[in-house]
Parts: sequence; C-alpha cells; structure tokens
Amino acid sequence: MTSDSITKRTDYCGNVIYQDGNYPKDEEKFKAISNMEIEAYKMQYSYDKSFPGTVSSLKDIGVHSVGEIMNGGSHVYDAIYQYSIFLKERNKIKNQ
Repeated sequence: MTSDSITKRTDYCGNVIYQDGNYPKDEEKFKAISNMEIEAYKMQYSYDKSFPGTVSSLKDIGVHSVGEIMNGGSHVYDAIYQYSIFLKERNKIKNQ
C-alpha cells in the first residue's frame, strides 16, 4: 500500500485512512500527512500566490518548505518538520 492510494478521508482524530480502511504505518503515515498538507498549500498558492514561508514557485512547495513553517518560534507542523529531517538524514546516508 502506498500513499498514492490514500483517499482524502480522515477519522475523527484527523488520522489519514487508506481506501481499504487501514491506517498507514510509520514512515507512510508521515508521508501521507505531509502530502496532504503540501497539496493544500499548492492549491492555496495556485489561487493567490500566498505561502507562509519563502517560495518563488509552486515547485518550491514540498516537505521541507512546509516543515519549516513557523508560528511564534515553533514549527506549525512538527510531524512534517521531523519527517523532513528524517528525509534529509536518509539522503545524506544514501549519498555517502
């Protein structure tokens, strides 16, 4: 099961649910959450060119830019921020 098969449905706690009714596990869960927020920010940017961070185009909106959104000195999406760090670290290891 990949995050591509996720329906836009969530349970009452805001957890992502796959089309088959199962919940994503571990990394899949963070990827699914990230993808939903990224999609929402891309839609907003397409509409009015606004983004609560620094981007110069639609292509700049991704897990790292959404993870870096701050409010009052705290990351708005801590899970996405942590997932972004995880991806950066994994990429470093892969490129060694």
